[in-house]
Amino acid sequence: MARQRIRQPYPRTLVAYLASQYLGLVTPGHVGDLLAAGYISMNTGITFGYALSSVVMKKVLHWVVIVGVGLWGLQLLAAFPLMQGLQRALVVSLTVLCVLAAGIGIWVVSLRKLAKKWRKLSPWQIDMTEFWAGMRALVSPKLVFPLLATLLAFGLLFVQLDAVLRSLGLRVPFLLAGQIMAFSRIIGRIIPISMVGFGSKDVAMITLLEWQGIEPSVGLAVTLLLLLCSYLVTLLLSGLCWWAKPLIVRRARATDL
Repeated sequence: MARQRIRQPYPRTLVAYLASQYLGLVTPGHVGDLLAAGYISMNTGITFGYALSSVVMKKVLHWVVIVGVGLWGLQLLAAFPLMQGLQRALVVSLTVLCVLAAGIGIWVVSLRKLAKKWRKLSPWQIDMTEFWAGMRALVSPKLVFPLLATLLAFGLLFVQLDAVLRSLGLRVPFLLAGQIMAFSRIIGRIIPISMVGFGSKDVAMITLLEWQGIEPSVGLAVTLLLLLCSYLVTLLLSGLCWWAKPLIVRRARATDL
């Protein structure tokens, strides 16, 4: 946002981000990203398309970090027999599909309803000219600084996993814990299946911990503690910010539809 000369105090930016994540955590798709752009547009008066470019670039940097660090975690597969890995992947996939079959149906219905409401209520029509103007303003060698900030934020997940493992009396080398976290996150992006925060990334982490001699029940406890430390805390903070500063959306007039 600073690179785009979008003037907004940091506290307001933090509140807007957390508030947008509130609905992003409890709704499917990229609703939180659209709401974040809506907050920027509402607070600063710039067009929605230009604000959306800032949010999209943040996601791009996030993806670059996840893919880069996730490739580092691929070394864990070298020590695992191929056939056993394929069998485990098949069992995990079938289990996830059976458990989440009903959830996927609800997801599709809710997404269609959300799309219809967005078309009827949203005052933010994406102007692609403004969007690409915002993207061009961001393409610069100075992007290395937000990229490093994203990498540092992702690195905190390594510290979090290491702290959870130590709290349970497990001694796993820090770099190995980092590889486990990195690889599980990239699995979560490749197979984006989750329900109430628990999904493919957690199944991958339990499997990777089992390869290190940690019982699946203990691995489940690790993932649940991580879920408590991140997902639920974020949900509470974002809900508080949403309550303090809800997104104001005017209803479009009949002539606008």
